[in-house]
Amino acid sequence: VGLVTWGNMPKVRMSLSIRTGNAFEEADEIWLADLTGELLREGTATKIATQISRDAARMGGSLDVGVGVDSTTIGGEVLREFGAPFAALIADVVQRPAFPAAELPRLKANLSRNLAVALSQPQQVALEKFRSVLYGDHPYGRVFPTNEMIQGYTLDQVKQFYADSYGASRSTLYVVGQFDAAAVESSIRKAFAGW
Repeated sequence: VGLVTWGNMPKVRMSLSIRTGNAFEEADEIWLADLTGELLREGTATKIATQISRDAARMGGSLDVGVGVDSTTIGGEVLREFGAPFAALIADVVQRPAFPAAELPRLKANLSRNLAVALSQPQQVALEKFRSVLYGDHPYGRVFPTNEMIQGYTLDQVKQFYADSYGASRSTLYVVGQFDAAAVESSIRKAFAGW
């Protein structure tokens, strides 16, 4: 955990960076990390997706999940007085995802749409070719899945990917801005204690 008091805006930015992403997928799992990230936003053991969004909005911000090649980030920016509860919200999302099965078809349809859009753009097609030539069969060389691959993903695969690649030993929480350091640190210690 890194706590850095900085600036004079009454806001705090928290970003949980986890060393996982597309580079951690198998050859037949392209964008499984993206699907896992999308499902993280769909609820926890105690909150549904709308409650997560509403809670973050009441704090003056939003909670976002971003999946990259080498890292996945969970976090956002809220008003300074909500630093401690926002840390608890991030901890809840990353430690207790519900992975609701009912949302899987919608999220897979969204990924299929994103794939169709990406494959219609010359820059994206060129990127895929460039990476395949440069990296070969390494995960960096795999940019796009097939639509069949996306539609074939199961909830069990998502849960296994989460179990294999999410965890405290792979994570760093960055807290930057104006905040009550003692309260935020206490909240982080409590919220992440069992992880």
